Amino acid sequence: MSSTPRIIALPALLAVSLLFGGCSGNIFSIHRIDIEQGNIIEPAAVDELSPGMTRKQVLALMGHPVLEPVLNPDRWEYVYYRKLPDKPVEKNTVIVYFDKDRISRISRPQP
Repeated sequence: MSSTPRIIALPALLAVSLLFGGCSGNIFSIHRIDIEQGNIIEPAAVDELSPGMTRKQVLALMGHPVLEPVLNPDRWEYVYYRKLPDKPVEKNTVIVYFDKDRISRISRPQP
């Protein structure tokens, strides 16, 4: 029994694998993932925030904040970060300040 068929089959199998592997794009390109973190901040929900609202109302409208500082429990930060390959970073932040469990002011820093 000769080993010639195995020697020929191996390069053929390798060539077919590379051919079909290349169908999904450039096999030498680097895969870049989308990075999305934080709270999705809906502009309509932010527009509904107003001084005097309770914490429960804010939770119902915006959800739980990403950042609730331990040293300042009267400040809730809603932060959204999104990075897509070959596009600029998208950041959005809304900070809600409370006084006696009611909104005292809302900060919407500009990017």
